Amino acid sequence: MRLVRLFAAVLTILTAGLSLATPAGAQPPAPLTDHITDTTGALTSAGRAAVSSAIDRLYRDRHIRLWVVYVDNFSRYKPENWADRTR
Repeated sequence: MRLVRLFAAVLTILTAGLSLATPAGAQPPAPLTDHITDTTGALTSAGRAAVSSAIDRLYRDRHIRLWVVYVDNFSRYKPENWADRTR
């Protein structure tokens, strides 16, 4: 149940970040160097700390590694395809 709540929280944060981000140039898939990538500036310091804490807790409790990426748009890709190409 906690995993479902955590997933819902991360999904909410991602949705809010994407909806609040201003439109800009397309962002093609790129290698990730950190568990949190925020190219849009959607996260405050407190927000980044909260996401980082949730990622750490998910790994500690479930041994699941999660990468969170905030982008303005997915370029010409569908979100699932963008995530696959990034992975």
